[in-house]
Amino acid sequence: MTVTAAVLLLLSLLIPGEQANTRQVAGLLHHSVELYDPDLSLPSHDVIWKFQTQNKTSTRAVMYQKSEITIYDSQFTDRLKLSNNGTKLHINDLRMEDSGVYTTEVTLTNNEIHHATYILTVYEPITQPNVITEKANTKKQCNITLHCSVTSHTSDLSYTWKSRHQDSTYQLYGDGSTIQISVPPDHQDMELLCIVQNPADQKNISITVTSCNNRGRPRHQWILYIIPVIIIVTTVTILLTWKIRKKQKKKMRRKQSEEERKVEYLMVEFSGPSSSSQILPNEEISHHPNPSPQNFETLYTCLELKT
Repeated sequence: MTVTAAVLLLLSLLIPGEQANTRQVAGLLHHSVELYDPDLSLPSHDVIWKFQTQNKTSTRAVMYQKSEITIYDSQFTDRLKLSNNGTKLHINDLRMEDSGVYTTEVTLTNNEIHHATYILTVYEPITQPNVITEKANTKKQCNITLHCSVTSHTSDLSYTWKSRHQDSTYQLYGDGSTIQISVPPDHQDMELLCIVQNPADQKNISITVTSCNNRGRPRHQWILYIIPVIIIVTTVTILLTWKIRKKQKKKMRRKQSEEERKVEYLMVEFSGPSSSSQILPNEEISHHPNPSPQNFETLYTCLELKT
């Protein structure tokens, strides 16, 4: 029990005649809570709710009279709702300052008066737990220490551990934020569940404890991942090599084709049977005057240039 809850309980004991009908209620920050006593679900026409904390004396918070609701405490503006003839109090969007002692005075239709007291404690939500594992291996046994913790500021926390093997159901294993396990070095993997809770919230985390001789994933499981990777890398390498070679061959064929199509043309001039001939290269052919058809003959041949 937190210090606040203990103080509120002490305050409730100071209210005369209310000890026999006191209820402990836990609320979660920013959530809603309901204060209700089924024994008071009788026809009533007048209900008064009072609120008290360790720093605030008992004051009237809300009243239900003739089917009308009147809120007196500005702390609860737009956050209170009464139902069941005013005997059931709903508080929305809980705040930490809402923790306190709530007393209700119910006047029944036969003018009988009944009282009830509720000690409301508002708790912060629990953050996600974290587990740290420490292993110490010997020849005969494996010593494992597990530390479970949360960052919540509340001190009213409890830790529970449950365990299971493979697909079996969870079994209660222990309590406390830290537990120690001693098993054979080659023990079967075990799943442990750390449950952290306060009276209003609960979170848990699961962890698999492997043997001390197997600090990582088993080798045969790594093979299941390595083989596909090797196959993929090999396939990609082969495809890239084939594509590069294909591109190089295509380039070589294109170059060879271009060289085969490259032909040098020469113009050979004959002035007569006994005259000398003149050979003109390609560049000068276009600038040479057109010879008369009776004096020239055109001869085409293909020459191969060797280097």
